[in-house]
Amino acid sequence: MSDEPAESILEIEPVEGGLRVRGQVDLSNVEAFLEAVTDKAAGAAELVLDLGGCTYMGSEGIGVLIEALKSLEGGRLVLRSPSGIIMKVLDLAGLSKLPNVEISR
Repeated sequence: MSDEPAESILEIEPVEGGLRVRGQVDLSNVEAFLEAVTDKAAGAAELVLDLGGCTYMGSEGIGVLIEALKSLEGGRLVLRSPSGIIMKVLDLAGLSKLPNVEISR
């Protein structure tokens, strides 16, 4: 048995206007999340992330959301259907208070 942590399962699929995120966003897969989000955000006026299937988001994932906001250059980040625990993380990080972030539950 290895002491290496198993890679967390993360599924990212395109949806109209953005991406659907399922599983856990953590250190083991944050690079894939960053690449997908920044690719979609580049040059867009709005990016929609459906977080309904996201079960965990660590500080690494919050960093990706901040990078997305930078890529949007004043555009809007729409976060759909975050679970209670994800909403708590968004609140603690202050993202829910930003004027260009819309959270729809």
